[in-house]
Amino acid sequence: MRHDKCAVFQVTNNHGHARLICVSGIRFSDGATFESELRREYGEWLHVTFLGRFDQIECAPDLAQVFDLLLASPAPLHALQEPVLRQV
Repeated sequence: MRHDKCAVFQVTNNHGHARLICVSGIRFSDGATFESELRREYGEWLHVTFLGRFDQIECAPDLAQVFDLLLASPAPLHALQEPVLRQV
C-alpha cells in the first residue's frame, strides 16, 4: 500500500552542514526504522532525525513570501489566528 505523506529527515554532518531529505510515500513506522538504521550505520559522522510525515512540503524564497504560503494553505486564515484551546 502506497502512502501519500512525505517523510522528512534532518541530516547534519560533523561539520555542521544540515539538510532536509524528503522521501515520498513511506509509512511512519518505516521512517522511524530507517532513522534507527542510519544512526546505527552512520552515527559517527552523521546525526539523523526523522522529523515526521507531512501532507505538503513548501519552501519560500524569502520571509516576505511566507505569508503568501500561509494564505494559500488549506486551513482557513481564521484558524491560523485563533489560539489553540486544550481540553482537559
